[in-house]
Amino acid sequence: MERKYTFEDYLNVVRTLRSPGGCPWDGKQTHESLRPYMVEEAYEVLDGIRILQQTGQADNLCEELGDVLLQVLFHSVIAEEEGYFRIEDVIDGGCRKMIRRHPHVFPEESGQKTAEKTDWDEIKRREKGYVSPEEELRAIPSEFPALMRAQKVYRKKKKIYGNTHTAEESADNIRNMLTAFPEADDGRNSERIAEILYEVCAFAEEHGVNAEQALADRVQDRILTENP
Repeated sequence: MERKYTFEDYLNVVRTLRSPGGCPWDGKQTHESLRPYMVEEAYEVLDGIRILQQTGQADNLCEELGDVLLQVLFHSVIAEEEGYFRIEDVIDGGCRKMIRRHPHVFPEESGQKTAEKTDWDEIKRREKGYVSPEEELRAIPSEFPALMRAQKVYRKKKKIYGNTHTAEESADNIRNMLTAFPEADDGRNSERIAEILYEVCAFAEEHGVNAEQALADRVQDRILTENP
């Protein structure tokens, strides 16, 4: 029977690649240099999910999840070399966070005496020590793709301040902005289009649609057709 490698084996592979006499390319990587690979691998996981949904084949998803885990191990080993933390700390912190944010599932482990469901965002707010809505909004990662970030900002604002406007109002705003769009470019078209895109994200949120994924799926469809 062929050997099955373990999590510990994978970790040791990364440590060996990083060690003297290992792979020169792997050995010189940093948190900063690995940034694009983490993003690429995450999106390849999404493609693996699409393949699974369309074909029922899970091999690609399994492989891509392994590549994402490789990135986690790389960053953890680099941090270990730098004296910051180890992979064990990553796992411990992740477990503690999940338990802490699900007190209705882990009442004893989380220190709660109630099985009532607790608001995830409220627990996160206490953990992070946010003192104002602005601070909470600024914490939304700027590295998110623009449509994803816009929809998350809208969702967060809606939760903090209440419903900003309805889906119908979003639709009216989009129609009005398109109708008022000038034929000649006066230098503000980029700003106007950005406003329309943000309003489209709000419209998508009100209808429970992931704007980023919806556009990605549509682009994929366009690739497979002759229409521009």
